[in-house]
Amino acid sequence: IKICGDQEVETLKEFKHSLPYLCFAAICSNDNNVVRQVAPNIFAGLYHLNSNCGTSLTKKKSISELLTVWTYGILHIAKSGFVVKNNELIKEVISLARNLSSKLFDESAIVETSINSLAKYNEKVNLAVVLLIEILCSMEIPEGERVALFQAITMSLSRCCCSFSNLRSQKLLAIMLKSTLNLIRNKSELDNIEYVRFFFRKSCDFIEMEKSCDEIMETATALVVYCFSSKYMAQPDMYCLISNAARDNKWKLWKILCENVDSELGIIMSIEHFKNVFGSSNFTTIPLALESLCTIAKSKSSDINHIQSFMHEVGDSIFFLLKKFGDNSTECDPSASLKVCIECITILSLAFQNLIQKEGDLIQFSDICFAAFVEVIKSNGLPNQPAGGDVNKGRLCASVLVRWARVSPSAFKASLGNMTDEGRSLVENAVRSEMSGYPAANKKRILLSR
Repeated sequence: IKICGDQEVETLKEFKHSLPYLCFAAICSNDNNVVRQVAPNIFAGLYHLNSNCGTSLTKKKSISELLTVWTYGILHIAKSGFVVKNNELIKEVISLARNLSSKLFDESAIVETSINSLAKYNEKVNLAVVLLIEILCSMEIPEGERVALFQAITMSLSRCCCSFSNLRSQKLLAIMLKSTLNLIRNKSELDNIEYVRFFFRKSCDFIEMEKSCDEIMETATALVVYCFSSKYMAQPDMYCLISNAARDNKWKLWKILCENVDSELGIIMSIEHFKNVFGSSNFTTIPLALESLCTIAKSKSSDINHIQSFMHEVGDSIFFLLKKFGDNSTECDPSASLKVCIECITILSLAFQNLIQKEGDLIQFSDICFAAFVEVIKSNGLPNQPAGGDVNKGRLCASVLVRWARVSPSAFKASLGNMTDEGRSLVENAVRSEMSGYPAANKKRILLSR
């Protein structure tokens, strides 16, 4: 049956109703030639369905219905397990999937439509193709057909990206990414390394896209982590990717990559990029970069050498940011400004904790921190003694002073003795106020990021 000819719409409808896809699947299971005969008609139908001339909307709808029946029939064959036993049939189905992939999400198919069901059937065909590829990825595919399957996945991903703003497309894209991950996990794909690298790069892009749904973030992250930490990536390339992510302000990606390397070299190679960001006036990027940096610092906090190396590289920048955002001189959103202060003090607290066994170094470090805390408290005040700024920042510093005094009383006293009379008085007042609970004041609690 040629659905691209001059047949009447009613004939198409009758054929569609006379051949439910379960029956069609049963026929194909007993005769491989049926797949060969039907496949060209599916391609021809897609071509005419996506053509803007010479085909009425009513006929497009009928063609779309028939395509849905046939595509789900092929899907049912794959699901039944019959295809696994027949290499010729696997070859035909992979070829079909590859060709159908080039037609996924073709907007011209629904550009003119005032018939909602046409869009509905297009979505059904899209879903069937993606599910077909998912099933194929879970099968034992002959070596000679694996490149064709990778091509089908590559085209599907590319087509999905063309319609990324559509949530349904994102759901299908998440299925494709998961299928890809399963395929490269279960098989040795070193012979197809270029395809694997393509999937890796695409997943990196999806992680940074603002409108990525949760399913895409989860599967893209899993795929990136697997490729990054396996045989597909040489170590020098890993650190180069980390540095490039920082350079390009891809902080979600940077954080994921850094979490999956043992050495601090990735952070050290990114330091200059951090300094450039921290010294800028980009109040959108700074909080994102600092949050990522803080997350990695916490994840490596058990490694004393790592933290010391880390603070040696970025310590000046952390104090700079605390002063910059702590004195309310920036035009940053107040909540983002407070977030920056929290992240800065969290990093300083990690460094303090790692210096506990080195009291001489701890006292020197505390002297610098106390001076920075005093400036923040002076600019913002405390909940019971407001000074015109954000008292939450003042209380944040006061709570850290109390905690440090309890962790290392001797270092606290030594640093307090090294301060000016004004600074010492302010610190003592902040500690008393924090410990007494700020009587008659707002007791909103500020927590360091965990």
